[in-house]
Amino acid sequence: MSKGMLYYYFENKEDLFLDCIGYALDHMEQGLDDWIGKEREGFIERMARIAEAKRRYFAEHPEISEFAAVIYLSPDVPAPLRERLQALSEEGKRRMLRELDLSRFRGDLPPETLMRLVQWTFDGYARETEERMKVEGVDFADLDRYWDEFGGYLDAMKTIYYKGDRS
Repeated sequence: MSKGMLYYYFENKEDLFLDCIGYALDHMEQGLDDWIGKEREGFIERMARIAEAKRRYFAEHPEISEFAAVIYLSPDVPAPLRERLQALSEEGKRRMLRELDLSRFRGDLPPETLMRLVQWTFDGYARETEERMKVEGVDFADLDRYWDEFGGYLDAMKTIYYKGDRS
């Protein structure tokens, strides 16, 4: 497509950018059920499966994923699109809590407390990883390194938060 044709469809670069953001968000919204699933499972397993689904998505759709990373990390995204991104995140969290098997958690603390602690751990790891990606640059070819590191943390969380049999 020539540059002239581009301006036939978009008035300016900002309109093109906003349309690209909308396309990326549409694509991610469509994949939400695939990421979260509907089967009954433990909270840590669900979180791990979602992380693995995101990793696969990044591998299968690197252009959208790289663009989404730019959107997510950029302070310059217009408010309506930032709100849509926030709504997508909140909807994902809501769906994530459906059909959970809370019986895997230790019995000495309420499952809600343990889920909150696990979530804070995941959120902290995600923030740390985002900061590393900001400093080092986002290398989508090296996501396996982050995944392997994450796997060790998952095993540790199961030991800490689940019953002794880790069922």
